[in-house]
Amino acid sequence: MSMDIVAPSGDMPALAGMSTQALREELARALTLSARTLQRLALIWRELEQRGEDLTDLRTGLASYLPLIAAGQLDAEVVVRFAGNKTLLNSISRLPVAEQHRLATGGTVEVVGVTADGAEIIQAVPAHTLTAAQARVVFAAGWIRPPEEQRIIQAARTPRDRLAPRVSNSDIAAIADRRRGTIKVGRRHVTPGELLAALVDLMPPLADDEERDKGVVIKLSDDEHRRLRIAAAEAGTSADRLIRLAMHNAGLI
Repeated sequence: MSMDIVAPSGDMPALAGMSTQALREELARALTLSARTLQRLALIWRELEQRGEDLTDLRTGLASYLPLIAAGQLDAEVVVRFAGNKTLLNSISRLPVAEQHRLATGGTVEVVGVTADGAEIIQAVPAHTLTAAQARVVFAAGWIRPPEEQRIIQAARTPRDRLAPRVSNSDIAAIADRRRGTIKVGRRHVTPGELLAALVDLMPPLADDEERDKGVVIKLSDDEHRRLRIAAAEAGTSADRLIRLAMHNAGLI
């Protein structure tokens, strides 16, 4: 699903003549429309799933988030606002929906930082300005860490990162990059979702009757279920198939 809007080259002179405020207002209206479009598409997605349609081939790009939007677990504004920072988007998507909306519409979070002279400073920072590294400290699995918890995380991570053993690319094919939240394969960085999607493609296909008739009940907490749905959306597959992949890789099936 593509959400790109390309203006005809003939529109450029007209845009150049518009005021900065007018351009900002038009852009804001377009972004609002995009969020409404995602909400509409999520409803269509849910209706098609209820009719038994297989939508696996459509789980790409922004469409991978439609199941979560349809389930009421993800605010469409979050996808539009944070689509360029997947680590930040995934962190915020684990929060309660009301909190997701607050951050997507300009809300701030308290961030513990250090000034140039080494003094600690706590700032209220708009969520969209956070780096991936800051997001991993500020956000936990379902809540925003207060400054005192951020200090603990930072104190615990700094020595470990400094003492982490160096591993040569020649010694291992895939290397986890904790700072970027990616996995380095050769010279390329891939996201966990991309890696999961590739692993899913390696799985042998299931017969229709096998996938429909045989199942195992697994009890998950609300947070575990939310994280599973997010991982499945990133991998472009279903939660059931992702569980099967994990069991297969663990040698259980």
